[in-house]
Amino acid sequence: MKHITCSVLVLSLIFVVPAEAKPAKKASSPAPAAPPAVPLPALDPDGKPNLGAAEGQQLFEALGYRFGNGTALNLCGRPSSTIKVTYKDLNGDGFPEAIGSDNDKACYGGPFVTIAYRLRNGVWAWAFRARGDVSVEAGKTQGWLNLRLKSKCDTLYVYDGQRYAQNGYCAADVAGSNLPPALPTPADFDQVFLAANMVKRAGRWTGCADDENGFAQIENGDYRDINQDGVNDIVISDYGGFCYGNTGQGFVILTKAASGKWQMLYASPGIPTFVKTTVKTPGGWPDVEVGGPGFCFPIKRWNGKDYVFNRNHEYEKGACKRR
Repeated sequence: MKHITCSVLVLSLIFVVPAEAKPAKKASSPAPAAPPAVPLPALDPDGKPNLGAAEGQQLFEALGYRFGNGTALNLCGRPSSTIKVTYKDLNGDGFPEAIGSDNDKACYGGPFVTIAYRLRNGVWAWAFRARGDVSVEAGKTQGWLNLRLKSKCDTLYVYDGQRYAQNGYCAADVAGSNLPPALPTPADFDQVFLAANMVKRAGRWTGCADDENGFAQIENGDYRDINQDGVNDIVISDYGGFCYGNTGQGFVILTKAASGKWQMLYASPGIPTFVKTTVKTPGGWPDVEVGGPGFCFPIKRWNGKDYVFNRNHEYEKGACKRR
């Protein structure tokens, strides 16, 4: 895989003072023409765009990464030597999209993939983010190649006009099957998000309504029996840098009440990893490690009413002493 090299810059902010307001034009006047598209960068012989330093850094940030003290930092703000960026034209327009991957298990629990595309104004925007390995399928949706996310349940992702969305099917587990079996999802799907105090905007649920790119989803394998009581529970992953800062993600754990309605058990910024415990907890709920920036993550335990701090888990010796 090929890497993208981005230098660290000190960016200057340029503020443009608007000109004095002019009288409104007559209604019959034609609307001003849309600004021309920013020219596309030239491509290297291997199909990689030849980006300038500023645009390269902006792309790096659109993929969820950043630089700190000359080091590449991943979504958790941790230095990572496994970050890779490759390029592939996913929508057939002759210009490639950027595919970023990182495999910091302490941050994501496994591989994490993001995809970004270039807008007409020259700014890169993300189109896909998920945990797992990704492969490109032969089929297309709205002109974009479909993706297969290989995780606990192999899932097809299709382009919805803005970004890639899960289409609700797992990969076939029976040889020769033409239609894959349905991905387990709750019948009262919308009620799950309403119980998590989320809103639906432009056809997508989000718990971060102030972030225009925010969205929430039930990821592969996150509709399951977490506490082994015979009833499926749900973890919603909620994405939005405006609400969750450098981590860019929060989560909500929901379970079904005796009445049959979904209820929120716990919500927090960060990336959840369930940890087995030999201690008997109320309801059999496992501990939860909450990932985020740094090398020291809190592990919380269910006390019957809430998940509360139990201990820290450090991924670098002495990291928790600095907290």
